[in-house]
Amino acid sequence: MVMTRRGKRMRVMGYGLAVLIGFAAPASAQVEAVQALAPAAAVDTQQDLVEKVNDPGNISLDFKEADINTVLRVLALKSKTNIVAGPEVQGTVTIRLENVPWEKALDVVLRTYDYVYEKDQNIIRVTTRGKMAQEAVVTQTFLLNYSKAAEIEAAIKDMLTERGRIKTAERTNSLVITDIPTNLFRVGEVIAKLDHVTPQAFVDSKIVKTDVGISENLGIAWNVQGGLSSGMSRPVTFPFSLSTNDQIEEISPYIERFFPVIVGTTGTPNTRDARGVLFPAGSVTEGSDAFTFGTLDFSDFSSILQMLKSRSNTKIVSNPRIVVLNNQTAKVQVGEEIPLPSFERNETTGSVEVTGFTFRDVGVVLYVTPHINSEEEILVDLKPEVSSERATNVDFGDFQIPAFTVTSASTQVMIQSGQTIAIGGLLTDNESMSESRVPFFSEVPVIGKLFRSKRQTAGAGNSKIETLFFVTVTLVDSSGQPTGRKASGRFKRNQDAKPATSSPETQATAA
Repeated sequence: MVMTRRGKRMRVMGYGLAVLIGFAAPASAQVEAVQALAPAAAVDTQQDLVEKVNDPGNISLDFKEADINTVLRVLALKSKTNIVAGPEVQGTVTIRLENVPWEKALDVVLRTYDYVYEKDQNIIRVTTRGKMAQEAVVTQTFLLNYSKAAEIEAAIKDMLTERGRIKTAERTNSLVITDIPTNLFRVGEVIAKLDHVTPQAFVDSKIVKTDVGISENLGIAWNVQGGLSSGMSRPVTFPFSLSTNDQIEEISPYIERFFPVIVGTTGTPNTRDARGVLFPAGSVTEGSDAFTFGTLDFSDFSSILQMLKSRSNTKIVSNPRIVVLNNQTAKVQVGEEIPLPSFERNETTGSVEVTGFTFRDVGVVLYVTPHINSEEEILVDLKPEVSSERATNVDFGDFQIPAFTVTSASTQVMIQSGQTIAIGGLLTDNESMSESRVPFFSEVPVIGKLFRSKRQTAGAGNSKIETLFFVTVTLVDSSGQPTGRKASGRFKRNQDAKPATSSPETQATAA
């Protein structure tokens, strides 16, 4: 059918379809063209606007019983992509889409009417599933840059067809995949999304030990009586428990950097937060020994650490720094490994024999696992543990098995890049253990324990040792430089700080 308007001729093909892309005629001519088809197509010109442009790259489609090849032609014109449909692609399409990407529109049309397509650069070929399944398989090698081949294989192996195969080349960190071209193209898209640069974080941890006796409680008692402070970078409870005016005057220059301290006449400290509000409302009393945590910015962290270092009974036992990949676990250990025997019964003699040894970490162990989201926030999994070998062992027949005292906790904290997580409340008795032996006889099997003795001595005044953990997590790039919108000078100041002397037994690993 041919229509003429204002000296221009337009040929409208198909039943119930008007293709309005690329026409030079004004909008009024397009509307009248659709109206001319309305009696035959039984469509409403106000509802069936065949194609219009919305956002860049998006289209709107409204077809009623239109030939599928004509619909594909419209999509090809809009996307400026070559679309080739085989002779087996037939039928009509009824569809309405508003403001969607053309790739999504193509995928919806073909999946709805049980067709598939394969893409070769800028050429898309449409056919039926049956004919595609009969095609010869092809093989393609995918070289991975950032991911392990075994991990990608586990993620995509269920995507292959019945004729598909996948093999891993560990030496080159590659995947060799054989499948039909259509499915191979989709598998390649998934691999490209999975094989990208993994974010990483710089973990700067300080492990501090301080004595807590009857006369003073200088550790970070996060759970003492009091409300929340708005002066901190993250609301936490009042972080110190003090008992005398002398202690307050001694450390007040450091606390006042983020907590102004006012010494009352009764010896009870009163504090005001950053807004000048009196805090807490009552006396500051010692909290329980429960595990608690808080977050600090750089200035808060420096103040607390400087205050702790000013005490003669405080020492930094470790200051490991390590870079760890996103969702991987970094392990920091200060201590030793104790061998634990493995036993097995001898069926011939009926006796229990030692078949080997496993080792247990004793001392201070910290596990840190960062999870970085798209907003550059870091969800940090923390698991601190303080353990020691007990003076008395467990008897197991003729053998003695070491026993351990363990204080541990596990938590998750959401922080911004560069913030410090402070953990306190892990208290252990300040005890020393000595062992007396009789030369030669103490080494005799079985009866040797009769010539050995261990004695555990408590510290002066039944004091305790509190282990404090300060963990700073910062987003960094592959060269170790701060990255992301949250990067600031806090990282540099932390790096420029003079490192503390670490124990020679300190270990830092990433697992």
